[in-house]
Amino acid sequence: NLSMESFALKIIKKIEMLAFTNKIKYINTYIPEKVKLYIDISHKKEIEYFQDKFSFKINFFSDPSLIIPEYKIILLNKNKKIVTNVENINSNGLIDIAEIKKTKNENIKKNKKTVKLIKEKKADTAKKIVKKKKLKTPRTLWVRRKKAS
Repeated sequence: NLSMESFALKIIKKIEMLAFTNKIKYINTYIPEKVKLYIDISHKKEIEYFQDKFSFKINFFSDPSLIIPEYKIILLNKNKKIVTNVENINSNGLIDIAEIKKTKNENIKKNKKTVKLIKEKKADTAKKIVKKKKLKTPRTLWVRRKKAS
């Protein structure tokens, strides 16, 4: 069980880590109302400092349907198009499912593979499909000439 303070710190840390993945400028976070109020009151200066230093815009939205371990983080680029959607939502109160949906705008240089999570509607289970991209050989830019002897 997470307390409100530890959950708030977990959300802030997760936002700060996800913000540097791609060309992210806007971050929309959906969290329970109590946690939003706690973050607004006690961690306001930390968030403002992070926004000013790294030029991000972080928005917290309260969602009354969420309870404490549940959250939803949407990462947007400068044109406010969705780049990544991260969710942690309980299904039927038993299992935690963390879904990461990545769009075409993702930079594949770091991962070398894309992971798509497909959620089945009937069984409420997640399947992972991993597709590996072929590694391209680097292009030769210049070649050193041998000295004539």
